[in-house]
Amino acid sequence: MDDSANQREFIVQTLEASDIYGQYVEIRNGLEGFKSLLNAPVDLIICDLEMPQMDGFKFIRMVKARPDLRDIPIIILTSNQNDESKIKGLELGACDYVTKPFNPRELVARVNTQVRILQLQNELKRSNLLFEQLSYTDDLTGLFNRRYMMKALNGEINRAKRSGQIFSFILLDLDFSRTLMIPTVTRMETVSSLP
Repeated sequence: MDDSANQREFIVQTLEASDIYGQYVEIRNGLEGFKSLLNAPVDLIICDLEMPQMDGFKFIRMVKARPDLRDIPIIILTSNQNDESKIKGLELGACDYVTKPFNPRELVARVNTQVRILQLQNELKRSNLLFEQLSYTDDLTGLFNRRYMMKALNGEINRAKRSGQIFSFILLDLDFSRTLMIPTVTRMETVSSLP
């Protein structure tokens, strides 16, 4: 993302020559970039700071404010060598800051680093989802286990307390082999039996 077509072309040629990615999207400014991200998220953003309509700082703020976009790594690539701009960009959530004119090999190395970090983050997310699934399901049947039931039951009891609604549940023992512990409910409502 850069307002200079020549600069965008040079960046794409540099990355294509290194076989980092197979598809590139060229954007002229932050406003177009943000609209493009909403339609088709990307794996990595290389962003200039000084652009018309929306500068890089505002673009980074908007991206990092969205949970569905905030994990996309952003590398600032700008001619602005001011230390305050570097600090501000990194504090807003950019992953790296490269100044123009840039060394093509350095840019490739920095992009490769962010790609590796993104891959590791994605693997960690997948592992965490798997661990969560394993902690709440029975290995043999794939059904939810007691840990999941207790968490869900506590959540429903708390929701009923907050909303002042009546809470009820039915407990069935299918094989008569286990006793189930139910959390204490502080407010009980008596419900008349059905005819």
